[in-house]
Amino acid sequence: MNLARLLDPRRYARARRIFRRPLGAHTTLAFATRASRTRTGPLALDFRRGGRLVFPRREEVWAALSHLLEDDVDPESVETDGRFLRLTWRGRPFEFEAAGMDLAVFWEIFRRDAYRLSELPGHLGAVVDVGGNVGLFTSAVAGRAERVLFVEPVPANRERAAALFARQGIADRVEIVPLAAGARTGDTVELHLSAVSVCHSTSRAYARGRYGGDGTVRVRTVAMADLLERLPGGRCDLMKIDAEGAEYDFLLAASPDALRRVRRLAVEVHVAPPDLPLERFGELRARLESAGFTVEHEPPGPPAFMLFAGRAD
Repeated sequence: MNLARLLDPRRYARARRIFRRPLGAHTTLAFATRASRTRTGPLALDFRRGGRLVFPRREEVWAALSHLLEDDVDPESVETDGRFLRLTWRGRPFEFEAAGMDLAVFWEIFRRDAYRLSELPGHLGAVVDVGGNVGLFTSAVAGRAERVLFVEPVPANRERAAALFARQGIADRVEIVPLAAGARTGDTVELHLSAVSVCHSTSRAYARGRYGGDGTVRVRTVAMADLLERLPGGRCDLMKIDAEGAEYDFLLAASPDALRRVRRLAVEVHVAPPDLPLERFGELRARLESAGFTVEHEPPGPPAFMLFAGRAD
């Protein structure tokens, strides 16, 4: 796979458009994978449109950045200020934290279609984005939704999401909810902060296990029923949940009435023993099936896998 990337003339052509030293960038990113251990020092990349990015020895970052050269991304423009990577893709502006996993999340949502948005109707009513992070899922779905509830407890993530919604002209249909998913509304929980924004979690094992990190932040919670009350008719066509382990309490505590008011669920289920043992997934699946959902899922296992649930009514 890595050799095929190296010999792909289309990837090299994109490297020439993006980087000031395209051969070095192309070669480095061709061999950048999460399992890579080939480099021992920092990685520096200079961009044609200005700016330089310097990465520590973090293989996941290099692998994420390699998506810039893929056929299914191919941005119209890329530049950086040394911290953020700014690109235009299909006429839409995006901003990614260069030393994080934002670009990988973009690729998962927009190109790999991890949430199966391509299988949904062209028009949706209300959508709830639980664990919205920096707004990429909301950006992907807002064009077909009448309204989106964007639920994100971390202030820095919300600020970046709000800026994205404004740049893309979708802020008028998005309501930002500054709360965390929980079993009850009004509780206070402690989030462990990861080194990357996509992994902040109430589970210390999950937040720190893959990327490290330090510090905590205390946030308030909201239950499913109270989120739905913010919507016309109290119903949603799609609820996406990527809450870094909070999905268990949020879904298991939801009332039968609240679950009946959700037509489709797309859930990233997290596994990180001892806080988030795999055994909890069986309880979660049984709960959704008893509420009338048809459930399908990827093979269960750490660190996470996707679950999809829907109802005909």
